[in-house]
Amino acid sequence: MDALALLCNLHADGPTTLHRLRVAGFDSLDDVARWDPGELATLLGWSEKTAGRFRREARLLAERLEEADRDTLDAPEERWDAPVSARRPPPLAERASVVFPAPSPPPAPAPVAGPVGRPLAGLSAEGLTPEIVAALARAGVLTVEDLVDGDLLEIAGLLGIGYTRLARLRFLVRRGLETLERGPGVEREIIPARPPAGDRLEAAGPFA
Repeated sequence: MDALALLCNLHADGPTTLHRLRVAGFDSLDDVARWDPGELATLLGWSEKTAGRFRREARLLAERLEEADRDTLDAPEERWDAPVSARRPPPLAERASVVFPAPSPPPAPAPVAGPVGRPLAGLSAEGLTPEIVAALARAGVLTVEDLVDGDLLEIAGLLGIGYTRLARLRFLVRRGLETLERGPGVEREIIPARPPAGDRLEAAGPFA
């Protein structure tokens, strides 16, 4: 796009104004800048004020284009007889001014903690059979503390055994834990086994 067309696109109605200027013999921005505002207004059908502003924009645009051409001529030419390596910019690694530290390795995963307390599997107590230990483990009761501090009614429901039997088992497990803590040389009270149901009825008498 030539300078006169650029002026018409920026500060007039584009092709219409350009056509009128071409017909009137305008070939450059200097032709517009030299014309009288009154005559330019008559030619383009504008007011004299609008024509004066258009004439001023033509002069400013001509100055800017002339300055741009002068800067282009004053710029140093690149020497194409130099080696190709001399004309290319240095690698990115050489142009970087900031050295970033290497990323630190991710932290090691924390060890999964096991059950806290004394395992039921390592305790010797009357009635604490491997089957009962396995059933307690399936119910989430893994340690002596889980059995001693847990809700007996809930645990009995999960195991499917009677509440009284589980309460006795907890008592025996607690006594077995106390025996381990006292040591093997200390005597403990012997807990008698529960008599059969028929013997309990006879001992209670006919009015039990």
